[in-house]
Amino acid sequence: MDVQDRIAKVEGLEALKDAAISMADQGEDASVIRGFIDEGKKELAYEYPDNQKYAKAFSAASKFQSRE
Repeated sequence: MDVQDRIAKVEGLEALKDAAISMADQGEDASVIRGFIDEGKKELAYEYPDNQKYAKAFSAASKFQSRE
């Protein structure tokens, strides 16, 4: 992931945090806030994928499967 994408992802996470805090201050239910955060993180992951983490996870999963 290049630096610009990483910066944009961090900014998106900061915006999610601010929105979640605002929701909590307004008395929103914790499960609703958690759902909001989870969906927002998924959208950011699709918009700014981290190919290095994917490759590392794929490699680990392949090693695990080959031992079975």
